[in-house]
Amino acid sequence: MEYAYIYFIMIRTYKYGLCPNKKHTKILIHQIELCKQLYNNALTERKEAYTAYILSHTSLDYKSQQNELPAVKSDNPEYNDIHSQVSQDALKHLDKAFKNYYNRVKNKGRKGKKAGFPRYKSKDRYNSITYPQSGFKLIHKNRSSKKEYYI
Repeated sequence: MEYAYIYFIMIRTYKYGLCPNKKHTKILIHQIELCKQLYNNALTERKEAYTAYILSHTSLDYKSQQNELPAVKSDNPEYNDIHSQVSQDALKHLDKAFKNYYNRVKNKGRKGKKAGFPRYKSKDRYNSITYPQSGFKLIHKNRSSKKEYYI
């Protein structure tokens, strides 16, 4: 008798709302602004590559833009304020927007939706950052009945 084994990997994700003080709020807003600039600059670069594709037949993807991040950080020292995983995640958001766009184009606007090209993000449209991996620790301090966590 043969047995088939199926393995399931359970991944837990947690979403925390932060209550930062004024200093940390200023830092977070600065990091979100830098991620928005990185996203918009990468979108400009992709648009230029998209129009140049007709002539050169070379495209620009997430991996090539990710490999350019160290050069971007050396040219613009303010980007050193952003953790590398956070800046990579901003590029992943852009890559996902392009993949969704290409899927809508391929399906020719199925379900009555237009295949809208990815947009530039304003401060109202880019309002979060993601720390996708470990390396950050939450410290639980139960000073009152509320549960408080610190990074």
